[in-house]
Amino acid sequence: MASDRVVLIGDVITATGVLHLGLGAVTFAGPLGDMARAGVVNSMGAFADRQAMLWYFVAGGFLLTAGLTIRWLRKRTGIAPLPLGWGLMVIAALGAAVAPVSGFWLVLVEGVLLVVLGRTRREVAADV
Repeated sequence: MASDRVVLIGDVITATGVLHLGLGAVTFAGPLGDMARAGVVNSMGAFADRQAMLWYFVAGGFLLTAGLTIRWLRKRTGIAPLPLGWGLMVIAALGAAVAPVSGFWLVLVEGVLLVVLGRTRREVAADV
């Protein structure tokens, strides 16, 4: 069923966000500890590792939120959010262009799947 695929892609994107946050906690354990010792508030400064850590967590948080939102939308409407799929595709394509050895490729696939599911909107809506 198409509606099951919408739920599945929501789960996959949620898992990607959780994975990103977990990897960020491990990868940036040093900067996180430094910021904690500095009192967190206004602890970013000009430290490149802290800035990278922030964006890593922002991206993970966005993916987590997006995945949960997809699931929420599906349960209420049965529809995959087509604009979110296009947005993920554009962001991931740009990211993959500047960082080809990265997880952007996974997000690109997730965006493509959302666009495909969003284009089968009538089929998805009929399943609810």
